[in-house]
Amino acid sequence: MLESQEKLDLNMHDSNRSKLKIKELPLVLNLRDLINFLEISHSLLENYFTFKSSLLIYKTFFIAKKSGGHREIFIPVPKLKSIQSKILVEILEKINISKFAHGFIKKRSIVSNAQEHLESQVIYKIDLVDFFPSIKFDKVHEVFKKIGYSEYISYLFGLLCTHLRGYNEMSQEKSSLNLNKLRFLPQGAITSPIISNLVCSKLDKDLNKIARIYGFRYTRYADDIAFSSQYRKDITNKFRKKIHSIIKKHGFSINRKKECLSYNRNFQRVTGINVQNSELSLPRKWIKNLRSALHHLENDYNQIDEECIEIMKNIEGRCAYALMVNKKKYNHYYQDFISIKNNISKRSE
Repeated sequence: MLESQEKLDLNMHDSNRSKLKIKELPLVLNLRDLINFLEISHSLLENYFTFKSSLLIYKTFFIAKKSGGHREIFIPVPKLKSIQSKILVEILEKINISKFAHGFIKKRSIVSNAQEHLESQVIYKIDLVDFFPSIKFDKVHEVFKKIGYSEYISYLFGLLCTHLRGYNEMSQEKSSLNLNKLRFLPQGAITSPIISNLVCSKLDKDLNKIARIYGFRYTRYADDIAFSSQYRKDITNKFRKKIHSIIKKHGFSINRKKECLSYNRNFQRVTGINVQNSELSLPRKWIKNLRSALHHLENDYNQIDEECIEIMKNIEGRCAYALMVNKKKYNHYYQDFISIKNNISKRSE
């Protein structure tokens, strides 16, 4: 099957060797190169494209959403995970990501995302529905083509980085329409986060362009989109319609229940962090819960047992997050935690 498909590719565009060399990417020019690069057998590679059940290569489980419902997570079998890790490290991580994206990127985070919106007078937030499942095979295929790989090699990389929705034995008779209906970017695969950002690079460019025209700042953290201005401005229906149109054009849908417009008189938050002032801060309720946890640890534990250790790990994690948001403002909570932890250790002796 793979050889016959490769022959069909001969009349298509070849890999862009110079582009791959400049980026110091693996020169995967044909099927043999791909097999050598992935360090797997021909039969095993073909098996990934001919499984009669997608359950054989991904384990599926569900995580409850805070807003209700559940999120489907797909974990690849160890060998496929190893293949995806190689694609991630040797190819995908060498590609530049849009400066407007802050999710799943080294040295960027929900904190760097929020920092872009400090001192906002108005914030307009949008949440995308089913972010990863909305990214279909053709978009993933296109990512590898833009990197410099041929139509055929990009096709195979696309298959390795997407998941099959239900039963569908892959063959050359299957149309691209069926591929796009059935293959999607699986949340849980190690390659999916960075591919999602590469897929959204044009979306980011288009949304930032319209944001600048209307005098707004723009960022995206995975499926969370935010526009803001340091000046009091109205979010006009015309602006919103343009935003909605761009998002739809790129194959995504908006969660209307989470679409939010807020002004300075309210607490301005982006990715859960307050941004209305000149420095980042955490919501009062979050801080109140941290104080309560510290009080509980100090007064209800006299020795370090398994339960106490778990509580301390949880609180230490919360303190680390607070320090990441604003070290100067929240360092005293971490110092309180260290003091309480030391006192419990002394009482345990």
